[in-house]
Amino acid sequence: MSKLDFFEDLESTGVTCPHNDAFTPDGEQQYFRVLKHLPVSSENFMPTQVKEGQIVDSCIQKSVSLFDNMDGLINAFFKTPAHKKKQKVIGLVKLTSSDGMLKQTFAAGHHSWWRSKEFNPENVTLINVEV
Repeated sequence: MSKLDFFEDLESTGVTCPHNDAFTPDGEQQYFRVLKHLPVSSENFMPTQVKEGQIVDSCIQKSVSLFDNMDGLINAFFKTPAHKKKQKVIGLVKLTSSDGMLKQTFAAGHHSWWRSKEFNPENVTLINVEV
């Protein structure tokens, strides 16, 4: 496999990034992300802001949060008071080896994704949900 050209500058993290235990997606597994902008664009897949008080290394700070199941995403995002009873659009992606690298992080079902410049947001499937 050729060297990936990552969307974010990972060399500036000062650590091995992506981490040594990161893996290449297989194109089969589905991943989900809340989309805040329509139409779907690269802007929907920017690194997730670290919450105040959350301690994560500089490599994780350059990653995009994804969930490998809809329930995990709903529990993490929609169950907060600010997001209850709101319709949201969720993007479903099947990442391939050219789309970057992943690592299971934080809660079960959550993944950090180091996105490559090859990822095409036009391949995202939209799902409307109301919780």
